[in-house]
Amino acid sequence: MAPGGSFDFDFIVPDPGTYWLHPHTGLQLDRGLYAPFVIDDPAEPGNYDAEWVVVLDDWTDGMGPSPEQILATLTQGSGSGFGSMGGMGHGGMGGMRGGDVAYPLYLVNGRALTDPDVLAARPGQRVRLRLINAGADTIFRVALAGHQLRITHTDRF
Repeated sequence: MAPGGSFDFDFIVPDPGTYWLHPHTGLQLDRGLYAPFVIDDPAEPGNYDAEWVVVLDDWTDGMGPSPEQILATLTQGSGSGFGSMGGMGHGGMGGMRGGDVAYPLYLVNGRALTDPDVLAARPGQRVRLRLINAGADTIFRVALAGHQLRITHTDRF
């Protein structure tokens, strides 16, 4: 395809659910090239008042060492990402933990905690949260103070 060109995908999705699309090329994912991909089930009654898609991500681009530098460090066998280069350290923020990289920034729907994406609900409203972990290395713990969460669906992994 020529640069700037386009094409249409035509396919049938057999399973409804919350998915995300992202490249499997280089470090494009680490530069934010991803998006939610939600397939609704036409047979589901949808017993909720609002639906929110929340994408969580760990971020380094523009905040210190580049994704390429971090990958180079990891592949050289140091195994410490940029934690050894002055990062926050493992689990430095709200108990978030990952593997080999200490991230200086965490994003919710592409926004930092200092400029949050505020999702407001009315008292008694039922909200479906669709959570996507786009983080390269972080396992996020999710909780809402004063609210009871119930898992209704999960990955098949």
